[in-house]
Amino acid sequence: MVTFLIIFAFILACSGGIYLYYQESEKNAVVKMKISNSEVVKLAQENNGKLTPQLLSERTELSRNEASRKLYLMLSEGVFRYEYDDNYLPVFSLSNVVKRALEQSHEAEPPLRLISFKLSDSEVISIALESGGRISPVSLCVKGNISIEEAQHLLERLHSRGVFDVEIKESGSLVYLLNDLDLLS
Repeated sequence: MVTFLIIFAFILACSGGIYLYYQESEKNAVVKMKISNSEVVKLAQENNGKLTPQLLSERTELSRNEASRKLYLMLSEGVFRYEYDDNYLPVFSLSNVVKRALEQSHEAEPPLRLISFKLSDSEVISIALESGGRISPVSLCVKGNISIEEAQHLLERLHSRGVFDVEIKESGSLVYLLNDLDLLS
């Protein structure tokens, strides 16, 4: 009887986790459809490169929760970095990579090289597989013929999505380890 209860509790917990994941994915999709990353970046540029969920909510049709979700999604994509203002309130600032991309562009529409990469996710994973499931940003830069910034961002983005784990070597450099080792066989 105890075994049955443990199994039942395990199944209930797993199904609850799957349900919550599905709900979060749906909310993320809705927010992504309501406003593009480039629109949010434009708003940040108008505000000295910084945004708060409240400000984003005030200037768009997003609710405060949706604005917060959008900024955190863009944080995970490397578009923003997270800091605090003088009152210890959270502020999202454009990342250095995005700032450099915007400075280098003379177009009216921000290019956001971060959005359209030279390498797809599958190409990055294939390069990692060729290296035994381990890859560093420098290695991806060389093998993928991309900039080091793009390599770092691609690997960090895939890490935030659970594709890679990160290992810090004694030298302090990062190595990304592929989670799905079944692909190696």
